[in-house]
Amino acid sequence: MSWNPTTGELAGVAEPNGESLAIAMDGDLLTGVTWSGAVAGSVGFAYDSVLRVSQETAGGTAVDCG
Repeated sequence: MSWNPTTGELAGVAEPNGESLAIAMDGDLLTGVTWSGAVAGSVGFAYDSVLRVSQETAGGTAVDCG
């Protein structure tokens, strides 16, 4: 596991078999998750001014929420 040196939050996990998971944060907000291995991909999140998820992106395709 790896930790963000500034916040102390989990930043990612890597397995000996090459699979990994990376977590992206903006303060307390989850902005993305990327994974690799037998199944690879990513999901991203954008937030509006009142911290609601306003957009999700998966596989390069963005979808507006709300």
